[in-house]
Amino acid sequence: MSAPARKRLVDELSAALPSTYTVMGYPTGLDRVTGPTVCVWQETVTKTDQFGPPRLRVDLAVWVLTGQEDPGKADDVLDDALTQVLAALQPLGWIDWTSAERLVPEFVTAHGFKLTCTALTEPLTL
Repeated sequence: MSAPARKRLVDELSAALPSTYTVMGYPTGLDRVTGPTVCVWQETVTKTDQFGPPRLRVDLAVWVLTGQEDPGKADDVLDDALTQVLAALQPLGWIDWTSAERLVPEFVTAHGFKLTCTALTEPLTL
């Protein structure tokens, strides 16, 4: 059985992004963002195959956050961070992203982009 999509994505982004990035598989525990930070979690899991070996479609939220508090400077830092994360996602054949929305998340005071990503798992086995 392969690793769950969330854990696999955290591991692959951690390996691909510069060491200055913090990559987390959960949104809590952040009191403050001090540098480029990526938070990944599953939002929905859906069965895809009606017949045959079942696979899962996993919709993930990927937040790209910056420690820059000045809104005027935050966009420049965010643009760079988003470009790095998209470049890290590009070669991964098992996951794709569909949109990136500029937001301020509810779970921490920081500027960020929320990426909507979809992964398709291998057939489920025990």
